[in-house]
Amino acid sequence: MPAELETFLFAAENSKTKESLLNYRLFYDLKLAAAHRGYDLSLYTPDVDRDGFDIIIDDRDISRKIQLKTVLKNATTPRWGIHRTMLRPSIELCEELGFEQTHSGTGVQGGIILMELSPTDNSLEIEYFYTDIFVITALYLGIVNKNPNVSTSTFEKFYNDIRNGASNEKIYIPRSLFVNPKSPEHLLGLMALHNRVNYGWWHHLIAIGKDRFVEPIDDSDLPAPKANLRRTIAEDLMKLTNGLHHGQP
Repeated sequence: MPAELETFLFAAENSKTKESLLNYRLFYDLKLAAAHRGYDLSLYTPDVDRDGFDIIIDDRDISRKIQLKTVLKNATTPRWGIHRTMLRPSIELCEELGFEQTHSGTGVQGGIILMELSPTDNSLEIEYFYTDIFVITALYLGIVNKNPNVSTSTFEKFYNDIRNGASNEKIYIPRSLFVNPKSPEHLLGLMALHNRVNYGWWHHLIAIGKDRFVEPIDDSDLPAPKANLRRTIAEDLMKLTNGLHHGQP
């Protein structure tokens, strides 16, 4: 029998209440994580929900547009609809990530935070999951994989789905493309926002992407051999998340 809180939150007439409550919780968690790093994280909500994102997160150097999704723990929801433009990279990084340098081939380089809810009679536990084009690229290139292993063809299929088709069309992202940050601080690290844990891994990923999608790069032109960079990316992502392991060398 569902807890009274679960019944209340998922009643159709309480959808705005649930949205407000969960937003406040997320904002608190992220702002506290930023305060530990010594800065005030800014979070904004758009006036009109029509551009595919729910909040904007800004650490004064990077601004990320984020779509929020919620699901009950142990629910059977297999996937979530996302506009392609949310996941497509900005024009500055599109070629390095395998996308066309055109208006239709680029996007807002946003992310998706999935909140998994465990309501009881006395509390509301929330576990965060996250994905964006950097996470998906690391999975697609085989730098990391999930535990237990997910077929590489799954990552390839959805990577190609993001690249192809109209930017305002929805694609359906499965749970296998989300990773589980160890804490809100680790979530900041996944989004490449200032934090105490790590946020430099995606610079190495761009170098690996350029070698793969643009032109081969000699190891001598990189800060470390490509195999070492792949290992560094994998180790950084494993430090930030639960359930990832090394992929292909």
